[in-house]
Amino acid sequence: DEHNMWMFHGMNAVGILCTISALFGLGITAISHSRASTIFLSSASLPIPYLLLEMFTLGTCVIFCLGNLWLALAVELKPQEYYLRTGFQLNASVGCVVCIVTFMIHNAYDQLLNPHLITPYVAEEVDLKTLSEDELKKWGDDINAAFGTKYIGAWDGHAAVSLMKAYQSVMTGGRDSTIPHTRAVVLRIRDAQTEDIEEGMRDVAYVFVTICEKFDLTNYIPGILGSILGRIFGSDGCIPLLSLRWGIIGFQYPFHSGLFLVKSDDPKFDMTMVQRAVVGWNDSLTRTCHVLQSPCYVTQLDSRAFQDAHFLNLAVGPSVLVDLRRYKGMTYKEFQRVALKKGNRRNHDAFFAKKGGTIVVSREFEDFDTEYPRVVARLAQYTANRRSAVGEVVIPVPVTATLIQSISEVHQHEFRSLFGMSVNGQPAGSAVVFEFPASRLMTSDMSGLRHEIARPTRAYFAMLAVTVEKALKEGFDFVDFGPTTLEPKMDVGGRLVEGRAGYHTRLMIMRSLLKMGNDNFRGQQEEAEKRMLLAGKDESSPFMSHKLPFIESDFQCFDEEMRKKFPNTEKKLVHFNDYKKTVQKTTEKMTKKQRNKERRKAKRKAKKAEHKGTPVPANMPSANPTISPTEDEKM
Repeated sequence: DEHNMWMFHGMNAVGILCTISALFGLGITAISHSRASTIFLSSASLPIPYLLLEMFTLGTCVIFCLGNLWLALAVELKPQEYYLRTGFQLNASVGCVVCIVTFMIHNAYDQLLNPHLITPYVAEEVDLKTLSEDELKKWGDDINAAFGTKYIGAWDGHAAVSLMKAYQSVMTGGRDSTIPHTRAVVLRIRDAQTEDIEEGMRDVAYVFVTICEKFDLTNYIPGILGSILGRIFGSDGCIPLLSLRWGIIGFQYPFHSGLFLVKSDDPKFDMTMVQRAVVGWNDSLTRTCHVLQSPCYVTQLDSRAFQDAHFLNLAVGPSVLVDLRRYKGMTYKEFQRVALKKGNRRNHDAFFAKKGGTIVVSREFEDFDTEYPRVVARLAQYTANRRSAVGEVVIPVPVTATLIQSISEVHQHEFRSLFGMSVNGQPAGSAVVFEFPASRLMTSDMSGLRHEIARPTRAYFAMLAVTVEKALKEGFDFVDFGPTTLEPKMDVGGRLVEGRAGYHTRLMIMRSLLKMGNDNFRGQQEEAEKRMLLAGKDESSPFMSHKLPFIESDFQCFDEEMRKKFPNTEKKLVHFNDYKKTVQKTTEKMTKKQRNKERRKAKRKAKKAEHKGTPVPANMPSANPTISPTEDEKM
């Protein structure tokens, strides 16, 4: 019947979609084997349009196959129309084959990208409250001893363990957690192949994971559409399809890798196996994380192992790091004169003070405000709201009063300070300063500003400048300001250090979404990088802060592979004072050499004059125009 022809038309449409999908797939295959693959594709993801087309084709094919089967059964009741029955059955059979083949292709692709890889290491969860002080001290010693504490990205092991303990006490997971729906997990990675009778399995790594149990993807969709989707499909919506469990293999504050390798026999292999063990632990959970994100610097081993552990290895925006090692012993004014451009040598803290501002940096958080947990959390919320209003990425772990109080009370006293700013008695800004003494690293995190007060007084610039001044005065090597607001941080002495992120997910569509979102973020960061580089183009001094090169000790493991990737890496650090002495000696040598040359030249002229030796006649006109001619010359 005419009214049943839609089934045939539908299957024709499915055939056309399959043809388009096949052509699209052939194009992707061709690109993947060309030079353009690095631009358009990732080794572990496919373009979003192709995946959507494949899913739509598969869904459409299923619908029309079921329709054809239903009609075929209906025609079975009419034996005289056997030829029609055969057509429907053939049509439905072809559709079923297409469905099965398409599903198998998707499944094979998924298995190729997400195999269950073998690792000799096993992961077990540890509650740090159950460990003794001696055991915690051993963890810190092991972290410091494995690769040292001097490379970029290294943390003081004792400060790291203390911070893990502080976060684990407030991030317990679920609705009743002091930070709702956030869980902190500490993993001990052990080698199952080297079990000792007395000590048990050998520790290989300690890992910290921050799990956001309700990661709302609708927060990344701007405008009214994001609000509507959030109410329906968001984490608190009636159908939470766009809410994921997101695991950060690391810390949110400071934003840093949580992989601490304590075995250094074969660094790259060990890091790969540790990452696989973390994936295996996630797979064993009742409620697994849909995505595991592992942030790191390019100087760390993490990024070199991502590919072998089947993580997406993506370049993310750089972090701003103030490298103070070459300026030790200088005052802040001297540092500004040597390391900063002329336009950035302003006295921000003096301007802030002139506008009625006061700054408190203290290990006693109450020195800023007696109600510091509430005040600091509220200031951080001001900044978070402002960033989300302009479409910036929402931070998965919010700053709460309980979190600030935990850092103050549980995190060891010598590893943290509170930076507080007030204008005419009103709180204007704050930040938590984390200190890692063994690695001589200071970070500034959880910053918050009340912009209507802070902006007219340049409070943010004063905060950055005073933090650098404090680090310089106290002998720190680095100040890590993180990956946001690059320009102001560069202006106070920062340099850009490339950041990487590894992403592991078993969702095919999620891999492509992650790459697409990362490319957008990376594009914004590259624009800021270009502006920074162009701004400093005319500066010739090699000690300008934004142009400092890497040295070999900046890398967790510097080998031939890294030497090829970073060919301008220097062997050792040159202090500015040593450089200045070398330049002065060179200048003195050149000056002395020049003087000797002039003396030799004068002697040669004198000898030539002696050899020519003809007396000059008295009436010969003088060649010197300043001498008046004689009477004879006038005649």
